[in-house]
Amino acid sequence: MENWQNKAYEELKEVIEKQFGIYQKIEDVYLTTRKAIVERQMKEYLDKLEEEEVLWKKIEDLEPKRREYLLLLGEFFQLEEKDYRLTEISKKMNRGDERECVELKDQFQQTIGKIKRLATLNKTLLKKELEFSEWTLSLLTKSEKKNDVYQKNGLTEQLKTSLVDQKA
Repeated sequence: MENWQNKAYEELKEVIEKQFGIYQKIEDVYLTTRKAIVERQMKEYLDKLEEEEVLWKKIEDLEPKRREYLLLLGEFFQLEEKDYRLTEISKKMNRGDERECVELKDQFQQTIGKIKRLATLNKTLLKKELEFSEWTLSLLTKSEKKNDVYQKNGLTEQLKTSLVDQKA
């Protein structure tokens, strides 16, 4: 095997392992985000949103390099484009690390699956929290009387409200 192929393969593995590490951090962020939503810690929630954005940006920045190495090695080994994957390239490299690559792929898929489930759960929790907040706000501002605030003679009428006057 030529030296450039070994170097490209090692760099490809390194990029994929970096991406995997970032995905694991995203999973941790989603877990913390869920906790912040449930405990109504909106400052922490907003901090986690910023952290998540930074992590997604890092993955995005690594992606062109990953694609470049997959393309380079995939074309060298004359693979079909659908087989431009680390596991397929590792088979062609005959380095004996195919099992390691398959394990990394499996861990990657499990982590991405967890991230998807957590994202769905967090979305649902946010929606329910918003509904609860709107319901609470409606209880606080709900008037028992549906009439206008002003009488015909211009004097204000005393309204009964739950806790907070709507004009407050």
